[in-house]
Amino acid sequence: MSFTTFYSRCAYMILIFLLIIPLNLASILFAFPINTKKSSDVFPNIEGWKKSENIKNYTPDNLYEYIDGAAELYLSYDFQELSVAEYINDSKASITVEIYQHKTPLYAFGIYSQERSSKGNFLNIGAQGYIEVPILNFVAENAYVKISSYNAGNETQNLLKIFAKKVAENLGGNPPLPAILDCFPGEGKKQNSEKFIARSFLGHGFLNSGFIADYFVDNKTFQLFIIEGADSNDCRNMLTQYFQLSQTPRSDLKEDRYTISDPYHEEIALAWKKKYIWGALNLDDENLRSNYLQQIEQLIEGQNGDKDQKNKDVQREKKVDVDGVAIEMVYIPAGAFLMGSPEGEESRQENESPQHKIVINKGFWMGKYEVTQGQWKVVMDGNEAYFQDGDNYPVEWVSWDLVQEWLH
Repeated sequence: MSFTTFYSRCAYMILIFLLIIPLNLASILFAFPINTKKSSDVFPNIEGWKKSENIKNYTPDNLYEYIDGAAELYLSYDFQELSVAEYINDSKASITVEIYQHKTPLYAFGIYSQERSSKGNFLNIGAQGYIEVPILNFVAENAYVKISSYNAGNETQNLLKIFAKKVAENLGGNPPLPAILDCFPGEGKKQNSEKFIARSFLGHGFLNSGFIADYFVDNKTFQLFIIEGADSNDCRNMLTQYFQLSQTPRSDLKEDRYTISDPYHEEIALAWKKKYIWGALNLDDENLRSNYLQQIEQLIEGQNGDKDQKNKDVQREKKVDVDGVAIEMVYIPAGAFLMGSPEGEESRQENESPQHKIVINKGFWMGKYEVTQGQWKVVMDGNEAYFQDGDNYPVEWVSWDLVQEWLH
């Protein structure tokens, strides 16, 4: 491919991408939930406390310099940036605020769930927080926040709460915990034991990510789990590999209940329906595990039924006026899909692997069609397209700056 053709395609893709989002920049923050606030805006000014002038910042490349032993775990949850501020008062007491930014609120919850203490005093800060003096941790938006104190005496607990509330306010927004957590039955569940595992669920790379919770019923300790695949085929592929691992390959897989001999967890009871796989670990009582599998299925169906009803009420198409040009838009709901080519697909390229799940956390609007040369000329009084074959052909060979001018 020549440089000219490459540049042309890049410019054309930029134009299409800019129509994927609503015509205001703030929407990007919701379609791709990265908190873009500056550290100086997030760290509060607290009366009686002097904030360090230099905020320490760490990236995935040097996170190990701050948390050497735990850096790998944080990176597995799509860690983006760490900012650290120190506060000191006249009594030489100190407060340290650490803000770990992750790619999405789900990954921020995931790392929070890995470190969450079941013995802590849980608080209504952010999506959730807990305090175990001298620390207070909470999750809000795509940030996992850790606050610790030193030499603060009897005021430690109150000070931690004051700092936490101010930081949470500055982070803005307050998304709830992942909705799928509501699909874990309440009976016997150990409170706040739910965890999100971002990679190699149950120790198997092919299972991707999943949620798990601890239970105690009739003197039995066990775990329930839920995996949300990209779609039904994704779940089929995961189960196919699972049965191959257990040396009992199957070619007749269908949405049903199964038991699998897992090399790490012995016998696992699980069920598959649509894009969900759920199951029980360390639960030998067949009646009890059948009951829990049924409860999870009902809770998933109930939750998705609510979503389906909401989706019916959502406007699916609209027209946006761009300086007199009507652009048809379609609504893309939140969801997940598999990107990449499966092994064995005909005519696949090496750079199309590996397949990986892409999660869209918030719905957005996208242009239904490419911007045509006719639409471009109405706004720009000219046609910069290289292939000028008619007003109904897509415009290309335009720079990023020209696209901005067209949009505004």
